[in-house]
Amino acid sequence: MRVRLTAGAIMVGMLLLAPASAPLASASTDTDHDGLTDRFERLLAHTSPYRADTNRNGIPDGREDPDHDGLTNLQEQRLGTNPLRADTNRNGIPDGREDPDHDGLWNTTEFAAGTNPLVADTDHNGIPDGREDPDRDGLTNRTEQIASTNPRLADTNGNGIRDGQEDPDRDGLANLVEQHVGTHPRKADSNGNGVPDGLEDPDGDGLTTLAEIASGTDPMNPDTDGNGILDGQEQPPAPGSAPVLPDAPECTVFPAGNVWNQRVDALPTLAGGNADAGPLCALSGGEIDAHAG
Repeated sequence: MRVRLTAGAIMVGMLLLAPASAPLASASTDTDHDGLTDRFERLLAHTSPYRADTNRNGIPDGREDPDHDGLTNLQEQRLGTNPLRADTNRNGIPDGREDPDHDGLWNTTEFAAGTNPLVADTDHNGIPDGREDPDRDGLTNRTEQIASTNPRLADTNGNGIRDGQEDPDRDGLANLVEQHVGTHPRKADSNGNGVPDGLEDPDGDGLTTLAEIASGTDPMNPDTDGNGILDGQEQPPAPGSAPVLPDAPECTVFPAGNVWNQRVDALPTLAGGNADAGPLCALSGGEIDAHAG
């Protein structure tokens, strides 16, 4: 009597006879421990799942970037993009510059910032990743991307100047100012109108951005002090005079570090007792004589 075995019966028999110590490989198996699953290596990266450095160039397969889109194989695996095609969806944008979570950051920037390129608010603190400032240099991740600085290094080039204070386009405006007024930190004439960014007047108050910075007014607010007068129409103090406090015309306003702004609370006076709380410039003549000594 002959017994005919089908292919299916043979396969079942092989599975039944397989030793219990040899489980089937799962989709997450990483035989060579290079961070890439065996499936990803075989089907997409075309690297060896049994050798962590397939081409033996000293770079682990997970850190290779065969399609030169700025993303490593590990990052492509995480994103679900093709490691051998620089523009996986063929929309004209390289995979490294895609923004799948629409937070304003490219995939490459997200990995540099340590954020999740598939989640717009990685830490769920209510602030989109593009507006976070992990290195506390005053620049958001989005601005760091535009300025080509490292979002996790406050001084990217190590020159002792924080990224927010750098002026790579030499238009007289620091990166922090460019961020505030919405100009490009790497283009001296952001809108291409022939006027350098520092000489623009974004709030239309008659003062250029450079003039506003020099005078301490806000280049994005035409009436910085809210007194109803445009910053460009404010009257400067007369020569030899100084501005005064609104509620104390006898007390001129000096820079914060000026001696006249030093508080003299509880210091003794010639007339006896102590000086009233307040800055030195508010004292009476007798009190000034007493403290001058």
